[in-house]
Amino acid sequence: AALLASTERELREHLDAVRRSAEHDEDVTTVLEAITGEMAVVVPDVPGWETAMRYQPATGHLAGDSVQVLHRLVPHPETLITIIDIAGHDAHSAVVAYGLRAHIAAVWESGATLHDLVKSVNNKIVRRRTIATGVLFAVADGSQQVDFVNCGHPPPLHVRGDHSSTWARTSPLLGVAGSQFAVEVQVHETRRE
Repeated sequence: AALLASTERELREHLDAVRRSAEHDEDVTTVLEAITGEMAVVVPDVPGWETAMRYQPATGHLAGDSVQVLHRLVPHPETLITIIDIAGHDAHSAVVAYGLRAHIAAVWESGATLHDLVKSVNNKIVRRRTIATGVLFAVADGSQQVDFVNCGHPPPLHVRGDHSSTWARTSPLLGVAGSQFAVEVQVHETRRE
């Protein structure tokens, strides 16, 4: 009887452990699916501009890649586009990228300049003890001027008619304490034929 009771207890404990593990795996999967769903790449809609994007993650479905488009009205109507690539292709980099999105939105909505936003993003990545590349663009509604910062990311391509150019890196990668960031200005001149 003691052996049966002991075996039953061991089987019950083992079954409980398997159930907890299955619930944990299901919870983790649910969280990761929610994060990757929120990180879906959306082609930015910028008044006066045609935009296109090509997104191809290096490996797997978990990556530290984030493309974000934010519109604000204050201090003036303006669109922000951020492309951030946190180092790594795992759950940690995906979670850091996801958290960074909320940080960027809060800082941008508070009226920060592009320069102040990049400094804040860098400080956040430093605190997370990782590195990232990124390109951040700010375009005032109806403007042909783009303020941008390229922090070690492959350069964006600007196409006008049959002419194309790349916008070079302006700053070091993100995640290095004390880095200085330069905001560059590009003008998109509309050709009249």
